[in-house]
Formats: sequence, C-alpha cells, structure tokens
Amino acid sequence: MDFKEKKDKKLDSRKSMTDTTPLLDSTHQNQRHSYYRFNSFPISNSFAVEMTTNILPRQLRSVFLGVDVGTGSARAGLFNEDGKLLGSASSPIQIWKDGDCVEQSSTDIWLAICTAVKTACDLGSVSKEEVKGLGFAATCSLVAVDSEGEPVTVSWSGDTRRNIIVWMDHRAVKQAERINASNSPVLQYCGGGVSPEMEPPKSLLDRSSGIVSFSVTAPFVGAFSPLLLWVKENLQESWSMVFRWMDLSDWLTYKATGDDTRSLCTTVCKWTYLGHAHMQQINEKDSCAMESCGWDDGFWEEIGLGDLVDGHHAKIGRSVAFPGHALGSGLTPHAAKELGLMAGTPVGTALIDAHAGGVGVMESVLASDSESIVDEDAISRRMVLVCGTSTCHMAVSRTKLFIPGVWGPFWSAMVPEYWLTEGGQSATGSLLDHIIENHVASPHLANRAASRRISIFDLLNEILESMKQDEGSPFIAALTNDMHILPDFHGNRSPIADPKSKGMISGLTLDTSEKQLALLYLATVQGIAYGTRHIVEHCNANGHKIDTLLACGGLAKNCLFVQEHADIIGLSLSLPRSHFMLFINELCDIHEVDENYNDYTSVPSKLGRQNKNSLLPVVEPRSVGHHRDGREYSPVYYNNLVNSPRTVNGYPIILPRENESVLLGSAILGAVASKKYHTVRDAMKAMNAAGQVVHPSQDVKVKKYHDAKYSIFRDLYEQQQKHRSLMAEALS
Repeated sequence: MDFKEKKDKKLDSRKSMTDTTPLLDSTHQNQRHSYYRFNSFPISNSFAVEMTTNILPRQLRSVFLGVDVGTGSARAGLFNEDGKLLGSASSPIQIWKDGDCVEQSSTDIWLAICTAVKTACDLGSVSKEEVKGLGFAATCSLVAVDSEGEPVTVSWSGDTRRNIIVWMDHRAVKQAERINASNSPVLQYCGGGVSPEMEPPKSLLDRSSGIVSFSVTAPFVGAFSPLLLWVKENLQESWSMVFRWMDLSDWLTYKATGDDTRSLCTTVCKWTYLGHAHMQQINEKDSCAMESCGWDDGFWEEIGLGDLVDGHHAKIGRSVAFPGHALGSGLTPHAAKELGLMAGTPVGTALIDAHAGGVGVMESVLASDSESIVDEDAISRRMVLVCGTSTCHMAVSRTKLFIPGVWGPFWSAMVPEYWLTEGGQSATGSLLDHIIENHVASPHLANRAASRRISIFDLLNEILESMKQDEGSPFIAALTNDMHILPDFHGNRSPIADPKSKGMISGLTLDTSEKQLALLYLATVQGIAYGTRHIVEHCNANGHKIDTLLACGGLAKNCLFVQEHADIIGLSLSLPRSHFMLFINELCDIHEVDENYNDYTSVPSKLGRQNKNSLLPVVEPRSVGHHRDGREYSPVYYNNLVNSPRTVNGYPIILPRENESVLLGSAILGAVASKKYHTVRDAMKAMNAAGQVVHPSQDVKVKKYHDAKYSIFRDLYEQQQKHRSLMAEALS
C-alpha cells in the first residue's frame, strides 16, 4: 500500500537543530542493531552546518546525498562520485526518556531531515538536479504507524507523537527472557538469543584462555521481538492499531518512496530474518523477485507473535531487498517537495547507521593494500569501529562464524556476500558525557572551553598533557596508574553480553578538581579501549584474524581516544581525512599527504628536512595549498609519525579523502541505486579512501603498563560477579 500523502501538511520552517541485485519477495513463500558529534563549542538552538572546501566550479555534477538519523540529530551530507564531501548540515531531534523507556517521534525526525537536506544543498551550492541518488541510515529504533502511515503511540503517556522506541530502550527485559527460553534455531544467528537492547544468560570469564565461556549462549542485544511482545502485552489498543512495524531506516525509505520493501540489513540484524535463504540467488541480477523467504513463522508463533505472519508478513516486511537496491519509482512528488529535491530521484534500500559507517570506511586502506591482486579477502582482516554514543565493532568473513556474546553471523547485512560479525559497547560517547557532566568541576571547565571556542575534550587533553609534564610521567596513560574503570554503565553488550553488568570505578579520593576530572576522563577512555581489546581478542579466538582497525564517528575525532585504543589494542588505526584537522598539535603522531603527492620523494622537497632514521619529513605543522592544477585551495598539514616497522619499512604515505563515514555509507546506497556503480562493494572501492594512520606506541613500557591495567579491567568484572553472587545468596 502506498504511503498516503497528506496534502494539507506543510513542512515546519523551523531552523532547528543498486545494489543491482534483485528484490527479495516473501509473498509466495512457504512458512517456515551513533554517530556522535563533538562540537567545538556548546550546541546552540540553531542548526549546525559543516562544509568542506571541495566545491568545484559551477557545473552539472553527479552528487549523491546521504542522510543519517542518529540519537540526537538528523544529518545530511553531499558527496561527489569519488566520495568527497561537498557539504553537510545537521538538525536536532527530540527524545523522551522515562526510566527504561526511551522514545522519539517519526514526524519530528522527518522535519529535521528536511531541514538538514535543504540547508546542506543550499550551503554546498548543490542544485536539486545534481542530486542523482539518495540513501538513508538510522539507529536501529522501532517505528509504529497505522494503515495511513500516521504515528501510533508506543508510550505509556499515550502521546501519539511518541511512536518510536529508541535503540537504547530497556523496557522489555522480561519478554527477552521468555524469548530466549524458546531456544529457537533462529537465535543462533543473532548471538545466541535476543535482548531488550536482552536478558543475559549465566556467564563467566575463563581467565586462563582470555575467552568468555557461557553456560548458555549469549543474548542478542537490540532485536525487536521483545519490544513487539511488550507492546502487545502492555499497550493493546496501540497493538491493534498498528498496520506496519518498521525499523527506522526502513520507515525513512518508505516515507520517501511509498515502497514498503525492507532492507536485508535491518531485517537480518534486528528482526531474526534468515538472509542466507537468498544466498544462491544473489547473482540473479535480472530477477525481479526471489521465491525464498527468510521468516521463520514457527518462531513468531512460539513467542506469542503469530499474528505478525498474517498477510504474508505485511506488518513486518512482505518484501526484502539488498542494501542499495533502487526502491519504487524514487522520491514521490510529495517527499521531493519537502526535501527540496527532484521527484523520481533514486533511493536505495537503507542501512542501520553503524553498518553505513562500515560501508563508508571499510575499503579505506593504504594504496598498496587496495591494489593487491592476490589478497582479495584482506577485507576479512579488518574491523571497523563506529564510535559514537555507543560503539559498534564490525567485521566480515567469507564463512559464517558463531561467536558467543557477539551478534551474528548476518549474511550480506553490510557487505554483499560476506557474513557480518557485530560486537558492541552500549555506552561510550554517552559514558564520557556522563562522567564529565556529573563532575563538580564540569561547569567551570565547560565555560573555559567555550571562551576559547574549543571542545571540553580538547581542554581535558591539554590538562592531561600539562599533568604529564608537571608530574614527570613517562607517558600520559601512566597518570591513571591507581585509577581503573569498568565502563559497563549501561550493561555489557559484547563479549560478556550481560545487560545487568554495572560500571565500576577504583581509585576515587575527595579531590574534585579539574585535574581529577581529567584523570576520570582518561581512565574512562582507557576502560572503553580495554573493552574493545576484549572484543577483538574474543573474535580472533573464535575464527577471525583481525589485524587492522578502521575508526569513524565522533569519538574517532578525539586524538586521545584513538591513540589510547591503538596503544591498548596494539593495532594501527586508519582514519578518514575528515578527522585529520582535529589532530594538529595534539597528542597523536600521525601524518597525511594530499593526493597530489603520491610518493615519498615529492614530500621532502616541499616540506623540509628528513629524519635521519626515517623516510618521513620532520617539520612543524604547516599548510600546502593551491594545488590540483590551481583549481582550489585545500590546506594539508603534516606531523611526525611514530617510527613503527610498518612505516620505516617503506609503506606508502596514505592518501587523504574528505568524508564523514556514516553519511558516506548512506550516500553510497544512493550511488548504487542510481546505477552509477554496479554493486555496493564497487561503490565502496571507488568512494572510500584512507586519511591517516595512528600507530601504537613502540615503547615496551607502554605495552607492559596497559597489559597490567587490562588484567585489572578483567578482574573488575569478576569481582562484580562474585559480589552479585554473595548478595543473591544473602537475600535468598
């Protein structure tokens, strides 16, 4: 049923913040889970806009639009066919929090998207005729609409605006426990079970092997079946009114095109859809529909949601398509008018935001790696960290790997024809905010940062550098030698998979100074990085061979955050160029060269002397501009690079690329839908590019220090488990 257009609705004028693989149709079948934005100064009530300098002279271009709906804002970014960001804009969205319930409004989100898209086009000097394709990404939140596409409340309040259950909602713990008890075969493809974002099994740490062992398979955090069951049991009137239950990403494409087709990404990752049912049909490019169906009707009936299979699964997805598949006839006239675009503009099947980040960065590799002929599966040794409000850890493999406590394996949910493994941390950027904002020194520190028009994170990084020098510490990380944090303030998503896990801080005193806040901040960053190390080790112990990390999102713009991850995990991290300017004169040893300079020999003559022991120039950060045949000015900065073997042994300088990875991943979907590129992987190779590499410290003392702190990190969880057991016994 096409989305009913409401002609009398006018867009709020507020200034607020293909793949050409075939459609998968389940109609004829047998039955059978943030981009986090760090501002340089406090957020104002007006919209925030980011633009690049990469605007070509006025001519008709092929531009692709990516839209990303995060937890707190909707963003729009415009990219050319090489993946260079031309301009972007952001508009805030409303959120309601009441205990474990977290809700949003689809109406509010659409208005924010329209504001961001129009502003990005205006400020990026992009005409609507130049936008050749559009893609959406969003948080894995649940949307309820009636038969006319109007919102249906999912809130105790009865407020009809509140028709979205946000990804971080934890209202459905009891329902998740009952669903996990079903032991349905579909659960093995979602980490072993479902969660409310879900109720954990009993688990314990095997310290000798460094692996998590489980007495029951681990829960899948973020699936929608417990939330659906909660609504059915608690809001019966709403349940009877809902005509479509949709992932937010799918609702956005539905709103834009009137096409109800769901994404293989959303259905496989969040709806227990078995995408590998289509494994044999992926190359049948000319087929308009698939006969296989990935819904397991027995599962829905067993958990008490059998009514969702009625009407050929109309309420949860009658048709499914691979990400980037062109939907319907493109933008409807009504949606095009609201967005300020052309009717009929191709729209690609959507992705979850973290998965869009993976698509936007996973092929951002060194030139020597991308040109490799014999190692086509190098992509299987990479892990993408999408670092925002929470952090997602995305890795792909040719074969399916069942890893306790880690979501997946999901077939073709991100990269076509690869199995996706998805680890995660439920609170990272939000945890740093929590630690900082709830400290008594925070208001004064925030005022100081605002007066200098820098972020509070930049100021904290400066304080830590000063403390290192004043105290004679051998390196910044050593400042927290007697402060340790378990960052599970919102549970443990991976690899323990325990939403009941709590945060822990060891080493507090009566000190409430700014320096003490800086130490808390540093220890929290380290705790988050130890959690990522735990995930990487666990994945590698269960079949992965991860040796390269790629980072994107707001937290990846924080130099301290990235360097601590590199030092703690012991792997180099590749970053998009868009993050580079934030690192100048800060703590990370990084380098970058403009794409006009494609080898080492061209760099020293332009920048100055060389280190005797390195091929790399050693210079003060400076600008080089007026290149690319004089067509534009683009400042390029250089800094020292750690003399790691990877660099000294002659790996090429990394070429830059201006991008925002989640927005780029979304835009790639539009590029594929427009048929500019044949497949998502082709578009990734064309539009992804590396920016710089942050290497782990080569100081053996740094490694020894972090190994010791990592051991304490693991001890903290064991102690918490022991304390739980003691108290449960006392109360039994």
